[in-house]
Parts: sequence; C-alpha cells; structure tokens
Amino acid sequence: MAANKQIGIVGAGDMGSKMAEMLHKNSYLVVLYNRTESKLTKFKDRGGFEVSTSLEDFTKKLRIDAKPITVLMMIAPDAETADTVRQLSDILLKGDILIEGSNSTANYSMANAIALESKEINYLKMAYAGGPNDVLRAGTPSGAAIYISGNKRVFSQVEEVFKSLCGAISSDERGTINYRYGYVGALGAAEAAKAIHNISAYAKWVIDSETAELVFATQKSQPQANIDSNEMLRLLSQSPPITSGFMESILRAQNEGKLKEDADASPPKLSDQVVFGVKQAQEMGVQLSGTRAVLDNYSKLSLRTNQIYKAAKKVLTGH
Repeated sequence: MAANKQIGIVGAGDMGSKMAEMLHKNSYLVVLYNRTESKLTKFKDRGGFEVSTSLEDFTKKLRIDAKPITVLMMIAPDAETADTVRQLSDILLKGDILIEGSNSTANYSMANAIALESKEINYLKMAYAGGPNDVLRAGTPSGAAIYISGNKRVFSQVEEVFKSLCGAISSDERGTINYRYGYVGALGAAEAAKAIHNISAYAKWVIDSETAELVFATQKSQPQANIDSNEMLRLLSQSPPITSGFMESILRAQNEGKLKEDADASPPKLSDQVVFGVKQAQEMGVQLSGTRAVLDNYSKLSLRTNQIYKAAKKVLTGH
C-alpha cells in the first residue's frame, strides 16, 4: 500500500479506535499504538491493521521507506499528551507530521510545537467537535466537525486524513463537494474554535432538555388530550428553526427506554473547554449574557432535565 495511505494512531481508546476504523474504511493501512495491550486485541490479525505497545516499534512499522510518516495522537490532554509528545520527539524524524487531537489548551499546543520544532518535526492541532459516536457517522448530517490549526502547508499535505475522517456531506448546484473540516489558522485557532463550539452546544442542550421536560409535563397535566409525546418530540426534532440534532437524540433516548424516571439524575458538568472559553470571552469583552444565563445555572437544573440531558448526550456523543 502506498506510503501516503498509511497512518499511525497513538491511543486506541473510544476515539482513536473509531478513527482507526474510519481511516481503514478509506483504504489506509493503520498502525495502532497503545500502552494497554487489551485495547489492541480487536485489531490484531486483521488485514489493514498493525499494532504495537512500544512507540519505537510503532514508528518502525510506519517507516516502510524513506518518506516522512504521519502520526495522529488521540490520548488524554495536557500532561499525558505532553509526555507522549516528548517521547515522540526523540523518535520521529525531520519532516514527519504529528497531528495532535486531544482537548489540551493552546498553551500545551504551543509547548508541544516548540518541543518538535528544533528537530523539524511538523505539528498540527486537530480539535474534533464531536464524540466517539460521531466518528462513525462521518458523511452524514449528524457527523462531527474538525478544526485544524498550525502550518497551512503541512495541513495541505495531510488534508486527505481529515477528509477521510469527516466524509462528504453534500454537494452544491455546481457539484462542489462539502466536507465538515477546515483549516482555521495558526496554532491556537483550533482550540479557540472548539471552545466556542462547546459553549454553544452545552447551552443549546439544556434548552432542548427543558423543552422535552415541558412535553412530558404537558402530557401528564392534560390527560384528556391524549398527547403522543413521541410524535411531538419527533416533530420538534425536525422543525426549523429549532432543529439541532439534540432533540432527535432525546427522541432516540425515549424510544430506547433511557428516559424513565429512575434514570441517572445527577447534574451534568460543563467541560473544562466551556469554562475556559467563557472566561476568555469575558476577558475579550464578550459578555455572553444569554448563553451564561443557561451555563451558570447548570447546578440548578431540575432532576428531570438532568435525566433527559444526560441520556440524550450519551446517545448523541457516546460519552
């Protein structure tokens, strides 16, 4: 198989393993590294995959000729990512490309890039806007979006990777194919885009969850109307301008029996990216008054809203 259709993935967790499957589906030979061997079991002895628990062996399997190699890293953010970048800096060679896809902040990305720069190893930051379930929905309206930052020339060299992870979603009247990925700027831009993405999503999810709670409450309070809550949720999930994908996930959770009144009602938590993003917005003079009215009240959501939110988010994102 051609070297430009070969890629290494560091991290075989929920995200990395599904990305491996998607890249394999798009004719890549995938070499997978993971410290825990059990996570590699399902890829052993499968055509199109090679596995390793050693970074040295992992890169050796990737380097089938003198051409630079491409590594996609999908592991825990910050300290673990930084440590693995440091290890790879001693193994990768001039011209190799490392695509780092954790939820690390821009400060860590800058430090990672500096650790590789002196050895002329290329570094791109990939912010993946979606969860494990979204990886396998590539090419559909509910698939994920990918924000990429770093050197634009390097981005163009590995653009096929992002195209394979996203899939084509539509074409316009001129036949132009649209993909849900894009180069958004120099290092720091992808993290900013992902923070903004998450702020918007977390606020909208609460509103949709409370909308669903209102549907169920109305059904109970008006028994004479014989309200079909499933049909009402189905129409809400398809009615512009309120369609978002989350209401559809609420409907799926309802149909799968995940919205029973004994479901998990513990309060959902804001991601670190949301908290950091809101703080940055305020420092820039953007108050986000309406959005913060929702985000600041996460701890005050009703138990029923909590149940709906958590079940639907699990359906939508996989975590």
